[in-house]
Amino acid sequence: MVLEEIHTLGIQTRSQALSYLGICFRERLNADSWETNIDIGKRIIRDHVFIHLATCSDKFNLLVLMLQKLYALVTGQCSQDNPDSLMHHEVLLPGILLQMFMREQLSEALIKVKDTILREFEGQPQTMDLNDRERILSLVVGSIGRIDLGRMAEYFLATGNLVSKTGLGLSQTSGFTIVADKLNYVRYLSHFRSIHRGAYYAELRTTTVRKLLPDSWGFLCPVHTPDGSPCGLLNHLTASCFVHISDGQNRGLEMAAIFRILSSVGVLITTGRLRSTSAPHVLIPVTLDGVMVGFMRAADSAKVVATLRSAKVSEPPKVPPSLEVVYIPTLVNRSGGAFPGLYLFTSSSRLMRPVRQLASGFIENISSLEQAFMSIKCPDGSSGGSEELVFTHEESNAKAMLSVIASCTPWSDYNQSPRNMYQCQMAKQTMGLPLHAFCYRPDTKLYRLQSPQRPIAVTESYDEYSIDEYPLGTNAVIAVLAYTGYDMEDAMIVSKGSMERGFSHATLYKTETLSLVTGSGKVFGHFDLRSHSLEGTLNIDGSPSVGSIIEPGSALASVVDRITGQTHVHKAKGTDQAIVDRVSVIQTSLSRGIRSTKMALSLRYNRNPIIGDKFSSRHGQKGVLSFLWPEESLPYVERTGIRPDIIINPHAFPSRMTIGMLVESMASKSGALDGACINASPFKAAQKEKTYSPPAAEYGETLRKHGYDYCGSETMVNGLTGEAFGVDIYIGLVYYQRLRHMVSDKFQVRSVGPNNSLTQQPTKGRKSGGGIRFGEMERDALLAHGAAYLIHDRLHACSDRFVTHVCSNCGSILAPSLKLSVAGMGSGS
Repeated sequence: MVLEEIHTLGIQTRSQALSYLGICFRERLNADSWETNIDIGKRIIRDHVFIHLATCSDKFNLLVLMLQKLYALVTGQCSQDNPDSLMHHEVLLPGILLQMFMREQLSEALIKVKDTILREFEGQPQTMDLNDRERILSLVVGSIGRIDLGRMAEYFLATGNLVSKTGLGLSQTSGFTIVADKLNYVRYLSHFRSIHRGAYYAELRTTTVRKLLPDSWGFLCPVHTPDGSPCGLLNHLTASCFVHISDGQNRGLEMAAIFRILSSVGVLITTGRLRSTSAPHVLIPVTLDGVMVGFMRAADSAKVVATLRSAKVSEPPKVPPSLEVVYIPTLVNRSGGAFPGLYLFTSSSRLMRPVRQLASGFIENISSLEQAFMSIKCPDGSSGGSEELVFTHEESNAKAMLSVIASCTPWSDYNQSPRNMYQCQMAKQTMGLPLHAFCYRPDTKLYRLQSPQRPIAVTESYDEYSIDEYPLGTNAVIAVLAYTGYDMEDAMIVSKGSMERGFSHATLYKTETLSLVTGSGKVFGHFDLRSHSLEGTLNIDGSPSVGSIIEPGSALASVVDRITGQTHVHKAKGTDQAIVDRVSVIQTSLSRGIRSTKMALSLRYNRNPIIGDKFSSRHGQKGVLSFLWPEESLPYVERTGIRPDIIINPHAFPSRMTIGMLVESMASKSGALDGACINASPFKAAQKEKTYSPPAAEYGETLRKHGYDYCGSETMVNGLTGEAFGVDIYIGLVYYQRLRHMVSDKFQVRSVGPNNSLTQQPTKGRKSGGGIRFGEMERDALLAHGAAYLIHDRLHACSDRFVTHVCSNCGSILAPSLKLSVAGMGSGS
């Protein structure tokens, strides 16, 4: 078919083919008049066809291989590659993206330089001397002097918006950067372990791109993904997965080592010169980083693959340990499947993870495409349903499929999967200890849990990643009991005494920066301390004293205009009382002798638990504080007198099936009695530990040894009546997290305030003093109550009613003609 088309076009020589390419792409490339069609054809092949290959012979060999795969697909000998499969993806790294961005900007700058010089040469060909260095330099500076590459890169990093003429071949122009929020440390960590498919796919109505395919096993966490619109698009790498990055310094030596091993095991090397290509069923093609390097016989394939894998893990490695060895065997008497071949990769941006070789016992790094054609034993040692399969590798550990945050959930294998997903999200919304240098950090907003604790039930990953350095919650005594009506619908009763003793006390830090315009004659401070109202509230330099209480609307800082002598006072915003935690006076290089040009005020807000604040266990069991119950009225354990810190409703368990929380309650209780932490790692049964026993049996025996009930239940006494409950109550210890969603940050109420000029409704937003809009639900409520006059007042008199002038002659409201009422002026007036 290709030969027929060439014969039709009359192309018989290489020059004719290059000339034909030049004719087709001359206008598209904006080629100059002095370039021949052959030169343009060479540029097309050099810069736009297989740009990773340097020689025409390598490009020809790869093109032939691609045509063979195309014909195999058309004839049904191989199947189509799935573009949504992870094994066909690579990661767009920040450095590569910045390189692409800067390359395009520099290319545009060079084009402007070229156009400027050509325009100057065409306008004054007699006086233009290309050897005149000073003139050429002046033209270059004049053409690119207005291009600020640094500002463009800064804008790109600050906003994530890509300003590009070509789009860099990407499917989106925004959303390339995110703010590394440090609400807690695991949230900060998850930003650097996240991987997004692209904003373009979020707009598609199909769900195919969101599906979790089997080939992502071990590379993408199946649990750690949002449950909203980014579900399946925003994923996170597993704890053992990493992105390979190659510096390319020893690439020549690495390629020589790979060629040496390939040639030693019988691979026919053909790179650099043309050879006759045999049919795929006779010889199997071998490629290295997209370069067709040779062929091998199917009978030698096992030997070649085994030699390469052995060289990867040898000491020292004979080939790069990051070498990806993908062997796709030929299907005998069957159609479909992947196109056969041995594909080797050493390039960057590939996802890799470790597995253990059964033959040598060494750890080998494999990639996603490589994994799909390997035999890896399950963590529990089972065959996975393929009894005749011969395994060559095994998983390094049972929790290798989980991300860092997902692997910290205790007994996650006992929970329903959506609950584990919710916990991954709520762990990133938890107030904890995000950092240790609170007294030095000028962050805009920071949350701090005042009395965090180490959980009694911890996983192996919790200690492996030192989460204890940045704890996230508090151990609480939990009673599962329907006590009064304040625990319905995920509400929870919290002991008032526990709260007053420091349970989940937290602090919010906010930093407000005040800046002065250089050269404006303004400085921080105020003049007359005796007569000014700022006496006793601010220091002489205009700053508040550390530890002073700032009420809403009170003076926060003052600025003096040295020209007019007037004092401008900056007042505190918001509705909460604050305490001055730190005052930082900043002087820049442009201050020119002025005392200071910036002042950073760090304010501390009390955020102790109140009604409406949100809590959560590590199993996705969210709850809202509904009542701070007096401690003397709480039920207590008859045997020990222990009163619970939190009471939750038993209806929270049947539908959510968070059995892991029940196990944690019993296990933490036994751990507290033994004075030791409990290993709560998931999939312990799959690891075939000799000492493994079910949690109920293991921790139930511990409770029985200490004189407690085997099932974790206790006889409790009603704190109001003094009578024992008719049934035993399940009570134990659970690690609870306090979420950042607090009433103090969200409630809004007002009587009067600004309204929208068009709709006459309250403005939106808590910051602008807005209120709650009277909407359709409020209208329906008043209609149901028969309060018609209130509806008339809200929707007409205070909203739709509008008074304006109308012309009495023509009725126009645009240009009314008004009559003036003039009183007569007589002698007695």
